[in-house]
Amino acid sequence: MIYFAKPGLAEDLYIVQKKEFSVTCYICAMLTLNERPGIYMRGKHIFSSESMLHKDYDCKGSVEKKSLVVSLKVPGYRAMGYHGSTSDAVQVAVGDFGRWQAGISLLMAFLKLPIAWFQLSIIVLETHTDFWCARPHSYANLSVDEWRNFSHPRLRNGGYDACRIYNLNYTNDDVRDASERRDTVECQSWEYNREVFKENIVTEWNLVCSRSVMVDIAQATFMLGVLLGNVLFGIAADRIGRKVPLIFAIGLQAAAGVLSAYSPWFSGFLVARFFMAVATGGTMIISFVLVMEIVGNKWRTTIAILYQIPFSLGICLMAGVSYLQRDWRDFQFTLSAISAVFLVYWWFIPESPRWLMAVGRDMEALRIFESAARWNNRDVTAVKEAVQRTRSEREDFGGDRKATLADLMRTPNLRRNSLSLFFSWFMAGLSFFGFSQTLSKVGGNVFVTTVIAGIIGVPGTLACIYVVRFGRKKSICTSHIVTAVSCLLLIAVPTGQHHISSDFVVRY
Repeated sequence: MIYFAKPGLAEDLYIVQKKEFSVTCYICAMLTLNERPGIYMRGKHIFSSESMLHKDYDCKGSVEKKSLVVSLKVPGYRAMGYHGSTSDAVQVAVGDFGRWQAGISLLMAFLKLPIAWFQLSIIVLETHTDFWCARPHSYANLSVDEWRNFSHPRLRNGGYDACRIYNLNYTNDDVRDASERRDTVECQSWEYNREVFKENIVTEWNLVCSRSVMVDIAQATFMLGVLLGNVLFGIAADRIGRKVPLIFAIGLQAAAGVLSAYSPWFSGFLVARFFMAVATGGTMIISFVLVMEIVGNKWRTTIAILYQIPFSLGICLMAGVSYLQRDWRDFQFTLSAISAVFLVYWWFIPESPRWLMAVGRDMEALRIFESAARWNNRDVTAVKEAVQRTRSEREDFGGDRKATLADLMRTPNLRRNSLSLFFSWFMAGLSFFGFSQTLSKVGGNVFVTTVIAGIIGVPGTLACIYVVRFGRKKSICTSHIVTAVSCLLLIAVPTGQHHISSDFVVRY
């Protein structure tokens, strides 16, 4: 593959298939060939037959136009994915970002609301609640404090052990016996402080003490479902298109949410929540891909950042719903019912025209592009010509070879970059979800804490628009270093404030 950047135009991609290839092009600066075959721009090597890297270069400003004929042999490589020249030609005709792209991008961004609700609803579902061993009927007249003073062992920090009580005969023994007994037994039932929430999954299924690990299992199951959903719906989106899998994911997400809200068993809740997570993962990946496929190169970074803002707003809305719905079943049902409204997207969003072009359904893509051109006040005739040129070039080259995950590991440079980005995303996800999903353990007002966590995400997201101007590599490395140092500094933060501070660090 050879990429030539043209001043003021999108990049053109010329395909080389085991033969000499000559092309006349305009370049940003001198193009040279030496013992390392490739293309050099402003003295920097930007492409080689070994690396097959595709980078975007801004050719605006003072550009020296030179018409050159270049002959470069690139053995053994075939085209992968879209033809850059054809796809970009259509994009230029339609417009990089107009009313059409803005409308669809906004609709896709709204999907981040239910994504935030379901990913972080565990904050409400498992909100920390004060609990103690249940009082026998014979001690029902005792206040909670009197009962705990009488029956619960003291901890070193001055609190009570809510999982064990003194081994007494609570039918006949009195308060004086407690001071004479030191052996304890595990509690068999518990009472809960219901001042904040009438019921949540912890209070309903007694997920405390030895069963508290079930809460972690519930969220681990959810995140596993998100991972599986990314893979399954990603494959489905490549094979049958973006629209149908996206709408199916939205429907499955809402249906599974309703089932989880009315499950009488914890095991049923886990299963329903797993399918809800699979659908959430599908909604995440497909909506993002659809936005990136309709927006021009110049706008993709900005839109990819702005697309994330509704996620933070969704956290704030979730706090509001939980404030009004103090029973976890009502809370879960309300969120699921609202998310079902997004099924109307079937009548508002198109199939990805780029995907249609990639699978040879050019006429369907043309109808969508024509509609986009009208919305953007562009010349429809130019769109038709660009799509026709796309078809002709695809026929000339005999189709594209489908890219696979293995292509990301094909060369040392690609392998190093891919593995680095995989690790970066892993650490970002570990930090963000690790802190965000434990907000319920901060203490204090859970509603205020959750709203603060959501609000903090907005300036943190907007800052990315300006940070990336310093370079993606520097921005990523600096962000990870700052996050790591800040997390270490949290050790000095007084107990009860850790998670608010850490959430600010991770988000910002």
